[in-house]
Amino acid sequence: MSDDAKAAYFDGIAGKWDGWEDLPSLAAKLGAGLDELGVGPNETVLDVGCGTGNLTLALLARLSSAGRVVAVDIAPRMIEEARRKTRDPRVEWHVADVRRLPLPSAACDRAICFSVWPHIGDPGAAAEELGRVLRPGGYLHIWHLSSRQKITEVHA
Repeated sequence: MSDDAKAAYFDGIAGKWDGWEDLPSLAAKLGAGLDELGVGPNETVLDVGCGTGNLTLALLARLSSAGRVVAVDIAPRMIEEARRKTRDPRVEWHVADVRRLPLPSAACDRAICFSVWPHIGDPGAAAEELGRVLRPGGYLHIWHLSSRQKITEVHA
């Protein structure tokens, strides 16, 4: 599927996305996961494929006033839905492809690809670009709440 087709697909479901989740339960799972990942209060975290902003909100809940979230998605409507949820000035929003991020090198402490990696057409190019925007010693997390088997079934 082309990048334009992916963006159009996710634009088309953006308004329905949160209706498919138990948002309080998801928030609790995301918070627990961020604890396990060791996200610090003052970090700049790249939320790759931020969708409707559920991970962004979980990050904001744990970050201090010095922490930042850079939220990126290929679908403009997903960003619009996410922005409706928060106007927090600690978030920087971008409609962009993970393979061509509008960020300077070494801008982020951590990048989290939550439930997005199977949608990336060229994971090698994405990993290279994420390596560019991560600070030395930064962390890249490819994270799903479902098992590898379940993710494979959904995307088969």
